[in-house]
Amino acid sequence: MKEYRKLAAIMFTDIVGYSALMSKDEKQAMNVLEKNREIHKSAIERFNGEYIKEIGDGTLSIFQSSFDAVNCAIEIQKACCKESSLLVRIGIHIGDIILKDDDVFGDGVNIASRIEAAGEPSGIYISGRVYEDIKNKTEIHAEFIGERTFKNIDHPLKVYALREGGLTSSQKSIPKSTRFSRLKKRKYAVIVGVVCICTILTLLIINLINQKDSLNLNKNLIAVAVFENQTGDESLDPVGRMTSDWITQGIASTGLVSVMPSFKLKTITEIHQNMDGIRSVAEETTAQTIITGVFYKEGNNLQFHAHIVNARDGEILNAVGPISGPDDNPLKSIEQLRQKIMGALAAIFDKKFKNYSDRTLNPPLFEAYREFLLGVDLFFNYEYEQAIHHFYLAAYIDTNYYLPLLWVNGAYLNCQEYRKMDSLCQILEKHRTYLSVGEQHHLEWLIAILQGDLEGAYKAACNAASFYLIFEYQKALDALNANRPLNSIEALSELEPDLLHFPGWYWEVLAQAYHICGNFKEELATAERGREKHPTLFSAYWNELKALAALGKIEKINQLIAESLNLSKSEDWTPGTPGWLMLITAQELRAHGYPEEAKKVIERSIEWYNTHSADEYRYDLASAYYVAERWDESQKLFELLVEEEPEKIEYLGYLGAIAARNGKFEEAKRISMFIADLDLPYLFGEDSYWRARIAAAIGNKELSVQLLRKAIAQGIRMWNYDIPIYEAMDFESLNDYPPFQELIKPKE
Repeated sequence: MKEYRKLAAIMFTDIVGYSALMSKDEKQAMNVLEKNREIHKSAIERFNGEYIKEIGDGTLSIFQSSFDAVNCAIEIQKACCKESSLLVRIGIHIGDIILKDDDVFGDGVNIASRIEAAGEPSGIYISGRVYEDIKNKTEIHAEFIGERTFKNIDHPLKVYALREGGLTSSQKSIPKSTRFSRLKKRKYAVIVGVVCICTILTLLIINLINQKDSLNLNKNLIAVAVFENQTGDESLDPVGRMTSDWITQGIASTGLVSVMPSFKLKTITEIHQNMDGIRSVAEETTAQTIITGVFYKEGNNLQFHAHIVNARDGEILNAVGPISGPDDNPLKSIEQLRQKIMGALAAIFDKKFKNYSDRTLNPPLFEAYREFLLGVDLFFNYEYEQAIHHFYLAAYIDTNYYLPLLWVNGAYLNCQEYRKMDSLCQILEKHRTYLSVGEQHHLEWLIAILQGDLEGAYKAACNAASFYLIFEYQKALDALNANRPLNSIEALSELEPDLLHFPGWYWEVLAQAYHICGNFKEELATAERGREKHPTLFSAYWNELKALAALGKIEKINQLIAESLNLSKSEDWTPGTPGWLMLITAQELRAHGYPEEAKKVIERSIEWYNTHSADEYRYDLASAYYVAERWDESQKLFELLVEEEPEKIEYLGYLGAIAARNGKFEEAKRISMFIADLDLPYLFGEDSYWRARIAAAIGNKELSVQLLRKAIAQGIRMWNYDIPIYEAMDFESLNDYPPFQELIKPKE
C-alpha cells in the first residue's frame, strides 16, 4: 500500500483494569473485550471514523474531524457506563499522520496515546488542538486541566477533560456501603471511587507545576507515602502503613534507586485531599519521585490504586491498579501491588528496560522482569538454552507479559531452531490482540524472517525501532541484509557504537555497509576504529583485511595476518581463526582484481589449516582448496563431508561447482537437480543460491541470475560471509553481465 500523509483526529481508548480482570477471570475478560469491540465499532462507523486496529485491550481509530471524534467518544462512554464491568479511558488529538499498510504512524498518534494514558476511568481527555475545534459547539463542554509534559513529546500540551450532558471524567462510582452512609457528615467525607481521587490529584498536579522551581530534589530517591484508607472503616487504617512499608522494602531490594525508609516518613493520610501533600513529602525527604495510593472497599475485597509521581513537575509517571483481593488477607493484594510498582519503577529507571523492551509496554511484575533480564544477559553471552529457560519462567510468572516469548523466538532463531520458532510465532499470532504495538511489530519481524522476506523484515524493524532501542540496531542490520547499505549507514550514524552486548557488532555492520557501497576508504577508517576498540576480536581484523584487500594494500595485509596468528579464540559474534581470516582475505583479493596476491594468501591459509586439527576445520580447509583451485583435494574432503551429512546443501553445492570446473557438466547438472529436489524446510534460498553458483560455473549466465534472484527472494542476505555473493569466485563470469550487475546494485 502506498504511504501518504493527512490530517486526522486520532482516538485512543483502553479498558481500565483489564489485565487484573484477565488474571482473575479470563472468560469474563474476553466477554468484556468483545462487548468493548462491539460498542466501539458501532459508534466509530456512525461517526464516519475508521477503526484502525486493536492494541491489546485498547483501540486506535481516526476521524475526518475533531467534532466527529469527540461525539463518537461521548457515545462510547455513555454505552460503556451501562455495562457494569466496562470502564474505559479515551484520549483524542488532531495532527498529521502517516497511513501505510493499513496502519497509522506519526507524532499525532504518539500524542493521542499519551493523552489517553494520562486520562481517568470513564473520562475523555482531549488536546488543545481538539479543544480549539470544538470550543464553539454549545452542546459540548470541556474543562481545562492544565499543561502536561509527556514522555517523548518535546513540548508541553494543553489538556482538557470533557464535561458533557452529565458525563464527567468518571461516570462510574463505587457503590456505597452502610458504613459510608453513616459517615456522611464527617468533616472529611469519604471519597467514593477512583474518579474523585483522580480529579483531586489533577488539581494537586497543577499546584505542583506552579511551585516546581522552588524544590531541590534528588532524582534518584523515592519516597512512599502512607496509603489512604478510603473504606470508611478506621480499623483498616494500619493497612495503609503496611502497604507503604511493604512497597518500600520491595523497592530497596531491587537496587534500582534509593528509597526513603518508611519509618522516617511522617504519617500523611490525606495526601490526595491536600494539594500540598506530595510537595510536603518531597520537601520532607528530598525525593523527586513520590508513590501515593489509596485503597477502598468493594464488597468483601479491598481495592488498591497507586500513582508514581514526579514531584518536580507533577507528571504521573505511571498509574498502577486497580488491584483487588480479599479484605481478610490484604497482604496478597499488597504483594501484587508491590510487584507491579517495582516493575513500573524498572521501566522508569532501568536503562535495560528501555533498551530491550517496548517503551509503551505496561510494566510486568518485577519478579517476571528480573527473570527476563537474566535471560537477556545469557542471550548476549550466547547461552541460548539457559536464556530460553529464564524467558519462559518470566512469561509464566506474569501471564500478561509476552515480551519474553518474543525473545525466546530470537534465541531459537540464533540456534537455527526454525521449527520451534515457527510454532511459537503461530501461538503468539493468535494472541496478537494482547500484544502492545511494539510487540506486534516485533512479531511481524520474526514472521518476516521466517518467511525469508528480507524487505519485510527491514520494514518491521523500522516500525519496531519506534518502540525498542535494540531495534534501532536491528534496523541497521536488516537494511544491510536487504541490500540497503545507505539506510544502514544512516541508521548507525545516530547510534552509540558499543551499547549492544555483542562486541564489535556496530563496527562490523558499518564497515560492511561501506564495503557494499564501494566506499573502501571509509570502510577502512571504520574498521581501524573498530579494531582500536576491540583489538582481540577476529571480526575486527576481518573488517580491516577486507578493506585493505579492496584497496590492494598488500604490505599492510601481510602485517595484519602476521598479527592475527597471535589471536586466541574470543567471544565474538563473528568467531573465526587465523586460517579463516586468510581464506576471506584471499577471496576479497581475487574479487578485487589481485589474483596473484590471492594465491599466496590462500596457500598460507591451507598451510595453517593443515597444521591444526584436521577434523575440526575440514570444511574450511575444503573451501580453501577450492579457492586455491586445487579441485581434487577439495573434492575429496567434500565427499567425506557428504557421506556424513548427505543432504548438507553447501557440501553438495561445492561438489557440483567442482564438477563444472572439471568440465563434467552433466554431473554438475545432476547435483543441481538433486539439490532442487530436496524437500527441506527453512532453507531461505540456500538451495537456489548453490544452484546459481553451479550454473555460473557451467557458464549458463541467464540461469545463474534467475536462480540467484530466486534465492534473494527466498531470504539469502546480500551480505553474508558464509554464503557470499560479491566475493564468490563462481560469480566472476557474471561481472560483465548487466542483469547480474542490476541484481546486486544497492537499493537507494
